[in-house]
Formats: sequence, structure tokens, C-alpha cells
Amino acid sequence: MMPEDLPDELWRRIMEVGVQGSSLTYKDLCCLSISCRRLRRLSDEDSLWSYLLSSDFSPTAAANPLSASSSSSSSTIGSSSSRASSPKILYRIRFLLTFLFRFQFLVSNRCLFRKSIW
Repeated sequence: MMPEDLPDELWRRIMEVGVQGSSLTYKDLCCLSISCRRLRRLSDEDSLWSYLLSSDFSPTAAANPLSASSSSSSSTIGSSSSRASSPKILYRIRFLLTFLFRFQFLVSNRCLFRKSIW
């Protein structure tokens, strides 16, 4: 039996078990999504990204930085607000905010370090 012969339900279950067992990360899901159209569609499931969002980031921390952006997008965009609040989009935003915060912290510490030398 070839992998393309497996039904979608089985692929979906494999991904769910992988994400819940922490053997599939967000990077793995992104790699799966670029391998073929079928896995892209299946890896885009909200349930997978919801679980990753709640396991990689605490629920309160994931919701706080996004509350202003999701309320403004719902008033201006309208029908696309459901797309803006998808777990995958929320994961991307939270990941980028975390990265930028860490980068800013490193840069500010480096500047302080340079000032203390002189």
C-alpha cells in the first residue's frame, strides 16, 4: 500500500497523534504542508493548530497580545474576521511576537553591555 492510498481520516489521525504526542512541531506541520496539496489541506486543520497554540503558548498569553488586533479586524474587515482568528494565524502572530520580543531583549542587553564597557 502506498502513502497516497491512505484515506484522509487516517492521515488526519496520524497528524493528531503526532501533535498531541509532541512528536510533530509547528515546523513539522509546515514541512508537511509544502510536500503536497493533500497534506497542505490536512495540515491546515484548526484542531491541530489549536492544540499547538495551547501547548506552545499559555492560553492567557496567547490571547492578550491579539485581543486588540482581532477586535479591530472584526470591525473593519467583516467576513474575513473568522480567517483572521484561525488558530494557525494566531500561532503565527504569537510566534512572531515572541521572536521580536526576544530579539529586542537581546539587542537592548547588548547595547547596555557596550555602554558598561566604555
